[in-house]
Amino acid sequence: MNATIKRRFAVCLVSHKDYRDGVLEGIGLFQKTRPDFEFVAVDDPAELKGTVCDGVLANIQDETVELFRELKKPVVKIGARRDYAQFSSVQMDNQSAGRLGACHLMCHGYRNFGFLSVIDQPYAQERQEGFEAQLAAFGLPNITLELHEAEEFALASGPLVRLWLSGIKAPSAVMGCTDLMGRRLIELCRQVKIRVPEDTAVLGFNNGLIECEGSLPYMSSIPQERRRLGYRSAELLSRQLDGEFSGIQRIYIRARYIVTRTSTMPFVFEDAQLNHLLERLQGVVLEGNRLLADAILNDPVGDMIAAYFKEKAHGNDLRQDHLRAQILLSERLVRQTRLPFEELARLCGVASEERFNGLFKLAFDHDLQTYRDFFANDPFAQATGVY
Repeated sequence: MNATIKRRFAVCLVSHKDYRDGVLEGIGLFQKTRPDFEFVAVDDPAELKGTVCDGVLANIQDETVELFRELKKPVVKIGARRDYAQFSSVQMDNQSAGRLGACHLMCHGYRNFGFLSVIDQPYAQERQEGFEAQLAAFGLPNITLELHEAEEFALASGPLVRLWLSGIKAPSAVMGCTDLMGRRLIELCRQVKIRVPEDTAVLGFNNGLIECEGSLPYMSSIPQERRRLGYRSAELLSRQLDGEFSGIQRIYIRARYIVTRTSTMPFVFEDAQLNHLLERLQGVVLEGNRLLADAILNDPVGDMIAAYFKEKAHGNDLRQDHLRAQILLSERLVRQTRLPFEELARLCGVASEERFNGLFKLAFDHDLQTYRDFFANDPFAQATGVY
């Protein structure tokens, strides 16, 4: 072992490639800040007993929990299908994901909602609780359907899902507890001639490209913060090995934003040209390599959208939809810059900072200053410059 290496972590991730690669990238970003740490990847949990290491980062399943207990080494669990009392963990704040999903759909003008959940899975129940609590705070109705994980959208549950959908007044908006649930819901809607998003908008969780861009229409989704999970889990284990704390600690990574695709963009379906322009603009914003003010307000695509609305907005609905789009797209600018909020309000065409703050809170569940401060104090962002 290299003489400069003081600690060695074993990383054992039994998961799909996108998740694994994202978490490993985050761990690699942490290693750049602590070159005295070394990481070794282990594919099979059974191999850990023969691996020389000081601690372990792993996603732990019910069938492997005893194996990790027997290691007698510090273990940090990444992600959470279930909590195990004896392991520290870094996991998504699933309730925040549910709240953010509800805010996103509310901001798009929906007032009738559904949530598609899985029975006896804590992650699904927590996302459901956050979704329902956010809607309840505004007095909005929601109808939840819970399926067994094994059946999900098996043929036996198809009629049940159709019955559930028929009980939600259109136009409606539904959040699936995972991308898989959302995609299968979109497929079912197509079979029974329910238009997405015109009749029912659909939102998923995880932002897996296969599920989200393999559906028609493309599905909006809340990303799972894989790199942050990796970075913060490595940071937590290093702190434990450095003796900064003893006992169990849990870190929850809050859901930060939504990748908006066609499945939740009802304000564009009447005009194919506008739909194309907005999707191009969304792509510019998601690249994250320019200030949002430049991307939206000075980019030719932004000018074309503004001209379209100026020509077409004869009623309040289109103007309101344009405002909603601007507020949703302003999130990156709030997060990544220190532009005064009064200036952001002006850029978004809002009359006052107070009004802009209220609209932003409706969309993202936090006021402007709280949202900006959260990311300014995020260790991952401070170390990597990635917000």
